[in-house]
Amino acid sequence: MKRHMPLILMFAFATPMLAQYESNEVVTFNQPVQSDGEKTYDQEIRRKAAEGDVDAQLVMAKSLDFGIGGRIDKRQAVRWYTAAAEQGDAEAQYYLSIHYFKGDGVQRSVQDAISWCRKSAEQAYAPAQYSLGTCYAQGIGMNKSIEDAADWWKLAADQGYADAQCEMGVYCAKEDTEWRNPVEAAKWYRLAAEQGNARAQEYLGKCYYDGEGVKKNYAEAVKWYMMSAEQGNPHAQNNLGVCYQQGHGVPQNDEEAAKWFRMAAKQGHAIAKGNYQNTKR
Repeated sequence: MKRHMPLILMFAFATPMLAQYESNEVVTFNQPVQSDGEKTYDQEIRRKAAEGDVDAQLVMAKSLDFGIGGRIDKRQAVRWYTAAAEQGDAEAQYYLSIHYFKGDGVQRSVQDAISWCRKSAEQAYAPAQYSLGTCYAQGIGMNKSIEDAADWWKLAADQGYADAQCEMGVYCAKEDTEWRNPVEAAKWYRLAAEQGNARAQEYLGKCYYDGEGVKKNYAEAVKWYMMSAEQGNPHAQNNLGVCYQQGHGVPQNDEEAAKWFRMAAKQGHAIAKGNYQNTKR
């Protein structure tokens, strides 16, 4: 089974529901060799890709997309993603959808992006399922529907995809949704938080702080706020500052409170700015 890559930022105008993408997956092919003064990719991989080998096509696409081997060529990356996607490869379909969403190496087309994302999602590729759900949630390329969004998020969440698990927690926490259940919300937050998802860690901390879906426990709230805050989440930083200011779950400490308020304020967190100003009076 192919490993899921980190979620990609599909739209330049997307909300923080979509995370910035990167490639930290090791692609196995020989090191590039010199040919006429230019770097070229392993000829065996290139030959297999030209002959229609899907795995080789995907390697070619990723190498050109992410500059593995030193060369970046988005148009050629799209060409190889397309070749693999048209043979039904779900991962290639997902990456191709991203290029259409961004207009990266191909003319931007939201409809083509949605089409390829859906093909991938229907093959149970979790990043595509999450992204398609986000499109429904935001009404991008389709009628907005939080119910349809939740259906796709649930499929990805059940595969252990942390971003989708966090969104399921948010959905289950809402007052006006059919799945309203604070206990379920806390469960989904925990699953994502344990994978290091900063938003989920913040939300799980708030569950413990407020006693929503779990027994109120300030020390547990601080634990999860701290994990999220250390990843740079300004909301968690502000909440952690409140805990220090009030002595909730930690010894009361105005200096620590001010430190976390200041960190959040520097990121533009309006409430933290006010809280920080108050600590200096």
